[in-house]
Amino acid sequence: MKLAVRKPNVIDLAIGGRIREHRRRLGMSQPELARSLGVTAQQVQKYEVGLSRVGSSRLQQIARKLHVPISSLFEPVASSTRCVTSSTASIDTAILAWLGTPECIELNRAFKQIADPRIRRRVVALIVAVSKNH
Repeated sequence: MKLAVRKPNVIDLAIGGRIREHRRRLGMSQPELARSLGVTAQQVQKYEVGLSRVGSSRLQQIARKLHVPISSLFEPVASSTRCVTSSTASIDTAILAWLGTPECIELNRAFKQIADPRIRRRVVALIVAVSKNH
């Protein structure tokens, strides 16, 4: 029997993105946040990519550990060019889940450092070309 894989809900993805954003702003690692919450680093990762829903008491605990008001966990994610809210439900959830992966984060950090827009366009063209061949 094959188990159904739960796709992340857009709201869970947005809240997870906000948790990740606040955690990183503090320079806190996933294991550090996990220890302070009494959960595993894998659980924090699941929260951040929207694979696990965060209960209300856990949200309050996370907000306290990140030194932010709980309402800030419901605001749009400012780190992306397109905010993730319930109104953007048409965004592919697989892409949103991928945004929290180490590879995506590393790729975006490196890409952001390329100042020349022509080079950035060439990098995008290269990635598109490579992806079509695989």
